[in-house]
Amino acid sequence: MKRPVTFHIPVFNKKWLLILSALFVFLSAHTVFAAKSINPAAPAAYTGPNQSICNGTTVSLGGAAVAGSTYSWSPGTGLSSSTVSNPNASPNATITYTLTETNGGVSNSNTVTITVNPVPDDNTGPDQVICLGSGVSIGAAPSPGSSYSWSPSAGLSSSTVSNPTASPAVSTTYTLVETYTATGCSSNNTVQIVVNPLPAANAGSNQTICAGSSATIGSAPVTGNTYTWSPSTGLNSPSSSQPVASPTVTTTYTLTETITATDCQKTNTVVVTVNPAPAANTGPNQTICSGTGAGGGVTIGAAPAAGDTYTWSPATGLSSTTVSNPTASPAVTTTYTLTETNTSTGCTKTGTVTVNVNPAPAANTGPNQTICNGSGVVIGSAPVSGDTYSWTPATGLSSTTVSNPTASPVATTTYTLTETITATGCSRMNVVTVTVNPSPAANTGPNKGICLGGSTTIGAPPVAGDTYSWSPLLGLSSTTSSQPTASPLVTTTYTLTETITATGCTQTGTVTVTVSAPPTPIAGPNQTICEGESATLGTAVSIPGHTYTWTPTTGLSTPNASQTLASPSVTTTYTLTESSAAGCSKSDSVKVTVNPAPAANAGTNQTICDGSTTTIGAPPVSGHTYSWSPATGLSSTTSSQPTAAPTTTTTY
Repeated sequence: MKRPVTFHIPVFNKKWLLILSALFVFLSAHTVFAAKSINPAAPAAYTGPNQSICNGTTVSLGGAAVAGSTYSWSPGTGLSSSTVSNPNASPNATITYTLTETNGGVSNSNTVTITVNPVPDDNTGPDQVICLGSGVSIGAAPSPGSSYSWSPSAGLSSSTVSNPTASPAVSTTYTLVETYTATGCSSNNTVQIVVNPLPAANAGSNQTICAGSSATIGSAPVTGNTYTWSPSTGLNSPSSSQPVASPTVTTTYTLTETITATDCQKTNTVVVTVNPAPAANTGPNQTICSGTGAGGGVTIGAAPAAGDTYTWSPATGLSSTTVSNPTASPAVTTTYTLTETNTSTGCTKTGTVTVNVNPAPAANTGPNQTICNGSGVVIGSAPVSGDTYSWTPATGLSSTTVSNPTASPVATTTYTLTETITATGCSRMNVVTVTVNPSPAANTGPNKGICLGGSTTIGAPPVAGDTYSWSPLLGLSSTTSSQPTASPLVTTTYTLTETITATGCTQTGTVTVTVSAPPTPIAGPNQTICEGESATLGTAVSIPGHTYTWTPTTGLSTPNASQTLASPSVTTTYTLTESSAAGCSKSDSVKVTVNPAPAANAGTNQTICDGSTTTIGAPPVSGHTYSWSPATGLSSTTSSQPTAAPTTTTTY
């Protein structure tokens, strides 16, 4: 560490003062001093303040080290080091330490006192063993001026006294922290309380017996444990863990179980209640017919006793298993067992009764069947001699009194068969369902009419999953489409067979396509006319019921007649469409060629003086002839451009 240097400078002039100041700055920056001419200050020997600690704890002395200094602490007792500036001190008694710091050959010493306060003895007492549920005192008598804290607090009468009572539920190690209030010094110690378990003393659950019966009480023995029951009345062994109890009256037995190794013991009780048994009256044995037909059920048992409950077994064929007198309808001869329980006492008794069952007829309806609408199927089976048969409903059946009628319902129907054995009167019912799948529509559409050479669509849009077959194939675009195109040359009736793939049900339908011959329109031969002239088209003979249409209508006198007068201004092709009453139509065309008219250019109107002349007309066109009228005053009547010299106003 750089140390400050004090210079005593006499008063010089300003020049020397500046030189000395510069020298001082240089020497301060480089810490260069002449030992022989400058004496350094003594080191600080910093020990820190006096301190007070508890015995067994540590405190830090001194301070940060100074560069160039060496350190020596004495005595070295309890120090982590005696040659560092700031050792840790852990003395076990009050002590004064001396620090000597040396720097640059100059030494200085200082002292510091560490006061060591004693800690309490923290007496927890010896480890102890108890039985579960008991308690024991731990710790010792309190010391004046001390405070106490036990942990954990579970099972302690107090966690702040010196000697609490410990009653832990499990083996526990308690830690005691004792603190001197005056100094705050503390110490801790532990004590273990081992908790031995109690025996189970399992007397078993309370039991109820009927007079004269027995019950086992208690439970299996534990090796090394002893057992004592009281009273011993009705017990086969009062020192067994599991005696048989046969008391004649309700008795409460007390079991004391002791673990020999620890002498821990526990008691428990069990009550054996003795009650009278109920009657369990099942009634006499009976005979019935099997099934639910005539005589199919019988009442067993007897009237109920107030407060008693009833359980029948097996449950097969019983209307109830919990009433005193159920109806029994077993399919075969059955012995029923009744267990009657008195609810107020818990006592039970059993009894049995047999219900003999005469066999019922088979009433064999056969399996459920599926048909297509409009078909039939045999249900039932071959008859049994001496049995009678009755089917319901009668709808769709060939007979209601035979064993195997033919069923042809129009909708899905469930039929019920009642078969009766005449000799015993026993009967049985059974059902069979005849499912009627709908037939497909086989929609052929309405009858159609076409003209020879034309076509039309027959049938209807397809139904998913259905297949289609048309006949005859003549003129059809497809025989397997639901909507083929028909183009017959003659009137034809087509038959469609539609099949529902999922059920195999089919249906047929027909449609007739009538073929009509088309008309024969006559537009006439092509014609040539001059512009402004007319030509007769078509024929005057029209067929009743037929309609006629000319297109285009331009220049026609009657566009809706079989014959018309055409006066087109340009060459035109006319089309005549003739339609029959059946809707068939046909067209014919004729061309009318229109030759243009010459210009006949007479020139412009002119005015002349009487006795003068003028030229009228226009230059001639090659191949054209000309004719003027009147001839009066003209130089020529056949020239395209004559000279006119009329004596009066004249129109040529």
